[in-house]
Amino acid sequence: FEEQSGTLAINYAESTEGAELVTNGTFAGVANGTDVITLSGWTAYNSPTSRDIESEKLEIIASGSNQGAILSITTTVGITYKLQYTATGDTGASGIYINNVSGVNTSTETTYFFVAVQATTTIYFRAGVNWIGTTYYDDISVKAITGHGIYDNAPATVISTI
Repeated sequence: FEEQSGTLAINYAESTEGAELVTNGTFAGVANGTDVITLSGWTAYNSPTSRDIESEKLEIIASGSNQGAILSITTTVGITYKLQYTATGDTGASGIYINNVSGVNTSTETTYFFVAVQATTTIYFRAGVNWIGTTYYDDISVKAITGHGIYDNAPATVISTI
């Protein structure tokens, strides 16, 4: 692993994953056309054209910025978490935004580490680069990462990706 100023270095091989915090992040068995906000942990993020489940994927169709769906996760302040997902369609910088932490580039990152800064972390799933477009999300997972494989060398909250 590589340490850089202002980041957290993670030697993932020496870390331990906690329990899955997302309920059915694969959307298995969810009927087509189901609004994701009817599922546990999800709420509306303004009014996109769609935030429905289609073919067991979350479909975000946005006609402008700041539209999609929000996933709220109970977290512990100061603990590192791993967000994993699959994104297809229109992807790009800030397709996902983690409240008070950082934007995630959905075209290059499928695993993202962050440190919780609140007891509830809200993760915004948006289309493209938070603009007009259609993005499909699947295999959404959030787990706490603990163990001696995490090295804090600065007070940063954004962590490198794998």
